[in-house]
Amino acid sequence: MMLMAYLSYMLAELLDLSGILTVFFCGVVMSHYTWHNVTESSRVTTKHAFATLSFISETFLFLYVGMDALDIEKWKIVGQTYSPVKSIALSSTILALVLVSRAAFVFPLSFLSNLTKKTPNGKISFRQQVIVWWAGLMRGVVSIALAYNKVNLVFGLYGLSFG
Repeated sequence: MMLMAYLSYMLAELLDLSGILTVFFCGVVMSHYTWHNVTESSRVTTKHAFATLSFISETFLFLYVGMDALDIEKWKIVGQTYSPVKSIALSSTILALVLVSRAAFVFPLSFLSNLTKKTPNGKISFRQQVIVWWAGLMRGVVSIALAYNKVNLVFGLYGLSFG
């Protein structure tokens, strides 16, 4: 199962396609066909192995982004002198903007979704909305990592080092 996901990712990278969407589509197809053709013990083992790998990968990305945001060399590239106060102020401002912008989408869209539901069971409670808001913030690290990748590519074209 792991090799099939990796193969689809590598094929997408070779063809300059989206690796994340390819792995997502591979997961959907494999869950429909492959999951039902393995034994129960293999299902349990695979489920725990992927959960562990997912947790380790997310932890690595969070650590990378957190450590990379305070890199002194990046502040020198943009022509500013490094100061911890500026770095903390910038990080706090960005964090606040992300929190507010995510809430500006989740809560109104959940309200609109609740208006279309006829039964109370189908409605999204406020507690569930907060969980959706927070879970979306946690998954945002992949977007940040992809943005760093694109910035490195652009800076690399101009002979600059960004990380």
